[in-house]
Amino acid sequence: MKKLTIFVIVVVLSFTIFFLVAPKKTFSLLENRTLESKPVFKVEDVINGKYMNKIENYISDHFPIKNTFLYIKTFIFRIIGFDEINDVYMGKDNYLIENYPEIDYKDELVTNLNDFKDKVNVSLKLMIVPTKSEVLKEKLPSNSKVVDEEKEISYICRNVNIDCIDILSALKEEKDNTQLFYKTDHHWTSIGAYFAYKEYIKDSIELNNLHLKEIANDFLGSTYSKTTNYNQEKDSIFIFEGTSNLEVEYTDKNVKTSSLYNFDYLDKKDKYSLFLDNNHDLIKIINNDVDDSYLLVIKDSFANSLIPLLINHYHEIDVIDPRYYKRSISKYISDNKIEEVLIIYNYGTLATDKNILSIR
Repeated sequence: MKKLTIFVIVVVLSFTIFFLVAPKKTFSLLENRTLESKPVFKVEDVINGKYMNKIENYISDHFPIKNTFLYIKTFIFRIIGFDEINDVYMGKDNYLIENYPEIDYKDELVTNLNDFKDKVNVSLKLMIVPTKSEVLKEKLPSNSKVVDEEKEISYICRNVNIDCIDILSALKEEKDNTQLFYKTDHHWTSIGAYFAYKEYIKDSIELNNLHLKEIANDFLGSTYSKTTNYNQEKDSIFIFEGTSNLEVEYTDKNVKTSSLYNFDYLDKKDKYSLFLDNNHDLIKIINNDVDDSYLLVIKDSFANSLIPLLINHYHEIDVIDPRYYKRSISKYISDNKIEEVLIIYNYGTLATDKNILSIR
């Protein structure tokens, strides 16, 4: 007993010393997020409890060999038969399917969108993208309990004064024919985005007339990061090669380019970010092969792989991400004489983040 006690003390001290002296990373490639920085001591934070929460997050983020423990945890959970790890179901055919809650502010969301509609005199449409748990229900474990996204989306569409584009039916119709979502990430594939594009553009280009190119076959995305499943099948990423006569401006970085893809991300974990160079507050895209047609897209990251298809039909597409754009979007519409607007959000974003309420 005495030897065991000494062993435990040595292990705890070793971890503590290693934690104190080891260099601290600022970003987790596995989790694709910024890690908690060392909290600054403030009396008011101690009183309201924020300081201890920050300390706990800091220790959790920088715990020695944390990633190894994550792999071990998943390995053990899989052996004993767990089908859900960190709110992600281990689905059939190697699909990792995130479990989302209901949207708990639906009425507030409807009111906000209707107020926005009243402010802008444009053709305004709404596209809510369902997640894998709705489109690929048959891939879920038999004991899984997921929200009825179709019901949630229908409620919003019935109550907003905006034309809603039903893409759930189109995705369900194609789900047995092709891979619509990445197995290891929450986003849809370029093919999934294509069928949404077909619902939006009446004179859409047929799939066999588009050039689809594989650019990666080792993608492990966001849902993989939550499970670190030891035997996970990797995803391939395909892009549509389109017009080369583009002008793309990332206004927040003051960067101009001719491509909708940043291939530097192929050397990073978050390879999906190659679409539109990840997320920016405002992007202006001009297609010099098309005349006099303008679209504003208000979006989350699902639009990033859709816009390379949409740009085939517009002279200019401006792209606003409300998570980063903090000015009045209605004023932007007025100032730039925009006549067509598409709001596109994934259900998972709506269920976990209220940033859409900043649209005004």
